[in-house]
Amino acid sequence: ESVDVSNEEYVAVHALSSYPMFVDNDHVALKQFGEEYGVKVTIAGPEEWDMDAFARTIEEVAARKPTGMIVYGFSPALKSAIDHAVDMGIPVAIVTGGEPLMSKNFIPYAQYAKEKGLRMVVSTNGTVITLELARKMKDADILYVGVSLDSADPALHDAFRGVEGAWKRSIEGIKNAMDAGLKTGLRITISKDNWKEVPALLDLAVEMGVPRFCMYHLVPTGRGCEIADWDITPQERIKVLEYLYNKAIELQDREIEILTTAPQYGRVVIQMSGGREAAPTHFVARGDPAITALAEFVGGCGAGRIYAALQPEGTVS
Repeated sequence: ESVDVSNEEYVAVHALSSYPMFVDNDHVALKQFGEEYGVKVTIAGPEEWDMDAFARTIEEVAARKPTGMIVYGFSPALKSAIDHAVDMGIPVAIVTGGEPLMSKNFIPYAQYAKEKGLRMVVSTNGTVITLELARKMKDADILYVGVSLDSADPALHDAFRGVEGAWKRSIEGIKNAMDAGLKTGLRITISKDNWKEVPALLDLAVEMGVPRFCMYHLVPTGRGCEIADWDITPQERIKVLEYLYNKAIELQDREIEILTTAPQYGRVVIQMSGGREAAPTHFVARGDPAITALAEFVGGCGAGRIYAALQPEGTVS
């Protein structure tokens, strides 16, 4: 016996109902749901930023007791930070965490940044990057997606992360990001437990066709102070930096960038090349006098000069 559902109403209340991501994706899916099941679907919520109007809409919709109701909230807290960044002429914002893609607000923020002309880069573990999410990130003009791996060995990576299957999900996330047309990189933060994994991980990046490999270093600040003893020795750091330089030369005709965040890399590059090459920030510039001049201008660590961090509670560091 069929059930008459024609009087059923399902309402989606959006904090910003005109947002392109909602209009192009959620609204379309909701309308398809209504047509398929023969029920009424209503889209509600303010078209402009108005949290009072958003709250009133929720109350009004709830009062009429629809069959179903879903609320798409969006905190405007970072909106002013994006506005300030644009006003200051900052060209790129790097979104990190925790895991930034766990936030339901990530895509709306990214879309807003796109509208304001601020490009976004994402630092992620890659485990939640489905092809659908990757396409939304591409639509939001995400400039670059850096995915962290601790080892080319799944067991070693999973043991460090404490989650079985994390390595596999990260690899799937990298593939989905590249399939969606996002510039994607593989990154590792080295410690005394995994610094010898760098060669195998770089080989994996080359094998997968990942266009960027970046090696990060443990910085013992914040909670990192508690694990300062995980860091490698100065001698081990130089050894792995020299390896990276040699691989950058060996792979110079391949479609891969090899980077590192260690300021010491500049000295390693100059010494190993006999002064013919320089590393202005994180990469090797071969025989380019303009870039060499830039390296001399930038010099060392760029913290507080060419980049800064905005903490969750609003502190700039």
